[in-house]
Amino acid sequence: ELHDAVQWPLEHADIFEKFAISPPKGIMLHGASGTGKTLLAKALAHESGVNFISVKGPALMSKYVGESERTIREVFRTAKQAAPSILYFDEIESLVPVRGKDSGSGASFTERVISQFLAEMSGIEELKGVVILATTNRLDLVDPSLLSSGRFDLVLELPKPDAAAREKIFEIHLRKKPLSAEIRIPTLARLTDGRSGGDIAFVCRKASMMAIRDHIKGGGEAEPLLEWRHFETALKELKNVSS
Repeated sequence: ELHDAVQWPLEHADIFEKFAISPPKGIMLHGASGTGKTLLAKALAHESGVNFISVKGPALMSKYVGESERTIREVFRTAKQAAPSILYFDEIESLVPVRGKDSGSGASFTERVISQFLAEMSGIEELKGVVILATTNRLDLVDPSLLSSGRFDLVLELPKPDAAAREKIFEIHLRKKPLSAEIRIPTLARLTDGRSGGDIAFVCRKASMMAIRDHIKGGGEAEPLLEWRHFETALKELKNVSS
């Protein structure tokens, strides 16, 4: 569904026009930290071959009056000029938080920023050839006005990976690494049940660093290998970090 929502409007705009239907203007991905939202966004851009404009929500915030609104206008203008393009907002909850939680000048600032963002998404000037993609760890912190029709029409949750997905993630991280014959990726996937893609990356990185350390301290004579004991230690460290 995500692939179709991003790819089809960019590649087959004429078909959408023929059927007189508007594709989703914005797509919101939400889920726990480490579920691969940012990686998925970049993969979609790479696969589609269009320009990818990435923006960190906090980076648009400024203490100067009117500066944040101006930056938002410029970002959207850049995306239109670079069309076909994907305009990606990471940590969007920091840019357009739920209104009513601040008071005084803080509330006024939030109101102005959200109003500017909504104006760019729903304005008179059409976002032709531009797909707005955003990610958040906390959908409940995003102002509800952005989730209405004509804004972020498609909201998708990215759950933590199942066993098959965890195997794929391990395969990606271990593809070019020297593995000993005892390593079984299905076993690693089973031992990381309930873990995120970020957790799996942590395990692979830790195990690799231990293998490198062993190789260097051993004089560098033996063949460098990732062994099961390295993964056992890395999995224990993951448990300690998470507890």
